[in-house]
Amino acid sequence: MRAQRVPLVLLSLALLAVWLSACSRAAASPAASSGPAAQEQDLRAQAAAEATAIIQRAEATALVLQAQAQATALIQQAQALESTPLPQVTLPPRLPTPTPGVPAAESPLPPTATEVGEAAETADDAAAVELLGVGFGADGAFIVVNYRASPQVAQKFWPGVLSVTDEATGTVFNEVPVMPVIGPLIARPVEEGQPGYVMFVHAPPVLHSGSRVTVVLDTFRQEHVSVQ
Repeated sequence: MRAQRVPLVLLSLALLAVWLSACSRAAASPAASSGPAAQEQDLRAQAAAEATAIIQRAEATALVLQAQAQATALIQQAQALESTPLPQVTLPPRLPTPTPGVPAAESPLPPTATEVGEAAETADDAAAVELLGVGFGADGAFIVVNYRASPQVAQKFWPGVLSVTDEATGTVFNEVPVMPVIGPLIARPVEEGQPGYVMFVHAPPVLHSGSRVTVVLDTFRQEHVSVQ
């Protein structure tokens, strides 16, 4: 609106200036020999020329003001955009990068039917063994373990899964003596209810009557057994 009002004001001023200039010339100039009609025509021509020049200057000034107003509006719009905060964008959480060479933790698999069966069989074998006592043989040269077990369970009693451990010193006696013709001194029952025995080499440090030992016969294990 301001840019539109400026040309109207300038045009009014220009017309007023032309009228005042014409009046002043008419008052100051002497009467010409050509007559009033010629003077009036000359005055009109001069006034028209001056009015055209003033209007051109006014139009140029109005264009400059209008351009300045547009530039000011653009600057204000740019400043408003700069002051407006940008919307915040929330990024999704970043997944952890797996470390090369380190396998991921695996959840334990449930035991298979075979493993469950083997565990049950092991428990049954251990429960089927009865320890009868621990003593000495051959004048203390051997440690004798007397037991009772089924023939099926006793067939698993071989060197490597049999031992007697002194609980006081931690000494382990697991060497089964081997005799010519007889072989390892392990007696296994052949019928249900029959007793059997296992002998171990009694090397120093030796046991004594009353010593506390732990007996292992394959899956069977019994602690705090008193030596007779």
